[in-house]
Amino acid sequence: MKRKQFGTWGWSSILSSSYQQKDFHNDDFQGTIGYVSIDKTTEYTSWVVNGEEIQVGQAGMKWLQIWRQDADYVITAMFSQEGEVNLFYVDMVDHVWKDEESGVLTYEDLFLDLLIESNGKMHVEDRIELEEAFQAGRVSKEQYEKALQTCHRLQFQLVKDFDAFVFFAKKYLAEFSEGEE
Repeated sequence: MKRKQFGTWGWSSILSSSYQQKDFHNDDFQGTIGYVSIDKTTEYTSWVVNGEEIQVGQAGMKWLQIWRQDADYVITAMFSQEGEVNLFYVDMVDHVWKDEESGVLTYEDLFLDLLIESNGKMHVEDRIELEEAFQAGRVSKEQYEKALQTCHRLQFQLVKDFDAFVFFAKKYLAEFSEGEE
């Protein structure tokens, strides 16, 4: 498995950013949200999704990294400079914890990802990577099945109410970005 951490871990193109992390225990959300404000990058960072170039890591963008308590996934909501959703990137995960030294949320990534465009169109990514990890013994049969089941469940839930998902992300973005600039 791959170990990942909230923040801009692994993004060599992000030269400067700020990071905040908060735990929430309220009626609509129990979990942890990380907030990244990207200040400076080496280059325009974009991904091609469904044939379209989408900004994911440019200066001025904001990210929310969301882990709902006891969930088997971590969501990164990537927002444009204008506060609109560019892309949701969802990692299927096995184990989530706070790093003892930094306090930053850390997780074991199960390879399988779900990309969700701003219009709600979904794309399952890295299925071959998950298959290869399973065949090589890097993930167990239980972890393999968990990744697939979690991804399927999320797709079903998001199809039912994508607008509520976007509203939730924008609500928490506003909470973190109040008072900036």
